[in-house]
Amino acid sequence: MFTFRNADVLAEALVACVAGIAFGPYAASLFSPISWVDGDQEKLNYLTLQVTRIVIGLQVLFTGISLPKAYIWKTRLSLFTLLIPVMTAAWFISSLLVWGLIPGLTWLEALVVGSCVTPTDPVLANSICRGGSRILQRGDADLTA
Repeated sequence: MFTFRNADVLAEALVACVAGIAFGPYAASLFSPISWVDGDQEKLNYLTLQVTRIVIGLQVLFTGISLPKAYIWKTRLSLFTLLIPVMTAAWFISSLLVWGLIPGLTWLEALVVGSCVTPTDPVLANSICRGGSRILQRGDADLTA
C-alpha cells in the first residue's frame, strides 16, 4: 500500500502544509481556530501557544521513542560537534544577521531572536549527514556526490 509517508519525493512538512492550507480557514474552512475563540485575538494567541507546546512535546517524545537504544552513545562525537561548535556558530551568525538587519536592536535582543531562528535539530541533522535519510540510502548520485 502506497502512503505519502513512504514517498521519497514528498516531505512530511510539505504534506502537512498543503493539508493545513486546504482544510484551513482560507480554503475549505474545516479547521478554523478563530471561530473556536469567537474572534478574540488574545485568546487565539493563547490557544496557538498551547497547541504548539503540545505538538512540539509530542514530536520530541516520538523522536526519542523511535531512536535506537544506544543512539546517543554511538553518535556522541558527531552530536557533540553539532551541538557545541556548530550550533553556537549558527546562533552567533543568525544573531549578527538579525542585529544588522533590524535597526535599533540591542545585541542582547539580537541574541534572543537569533536563538529562536537558529536551526536546532541536531539529531535530524546527524542522521542525514550519516546517511540516515531514505533518499540518501536510495543512492541518488546527485544527492550523495
